[in-house]
Amino acid sequence: MAEPDRQDSSDAIDAIISASALSDLRAIEGVEAVSIEEERGKIHLICRSEGGTSSPMEVQARSILLADGIPDSSLPQLQVSYLFRPEVHRRIRIEGISVVAIDVRQWRATVDLEWDGRVETGAALGPPSEAAKVRLAAEATLDGLRQVVEDRLRFRLLGVKIVSAFDHDMVVALLRPEVERSSRLVGVAIADEGVEIGAVRAVLNATNRILGNYLTVSE
Repeated sequence: MAEPDRQDSSDAIDAIISASALSDLRAIEGVEAVSIEEERGKIHLICRSEGGTSSPMEVQARSILLADGIPDSSLPQLQVSYLFRPEVHRRIRIEGISVVAIDVRQWRATVDLEWDGRVETGAALGPPSEAAKVRLAAEATLDGLRQVVEDRLRFRLLGVKIVSAFDHDMVVALLRPEVERSSRLVGVAIADEGVEIGAVRAVLNATNRILGNYLTVSE
């Protein structure tokens, strides 16, 4: 039995699909382009990445072709492809940290936090000591978080401590959200890059999960 001629079937695609049907395919929400691959007898739908599976697009395209009068047995093969879209990061990023002496009696810590293209700077003041560096960095982080969420959520720092485990220095932060006074949040971070940055990461580690309910991303 002779094999069907691929070129004949591909020629038929161009012949049976009307200009209005092609226009309707391009008008499907999420479709960026429609291309006919004549050699293989396929119609390619190039779509935006929002959409999940290809099935809904295929269903809509088949419905358009059937409505255009193409018999079900003669429908060409549909191939749905999605454009790559970089994923938006969903966590607050540390842009910078500084702990400096203002005078002999006071130090100032500042922490720059970035979210959705916006940078907020938190600050904290306190008496000078090596132990105070860690607490000031943690308090400045909480001040920056308050600005990121626009005062909709605040945390109280119950304690922050440097501990040694598995041949590493770690910073442990204990927080309490003001909206849930009975709950406690614990964050831990390795302090290999310094105890100040370790304190910032420990605070973010403790708060990231609850902050997800308060943060929105601009599309």
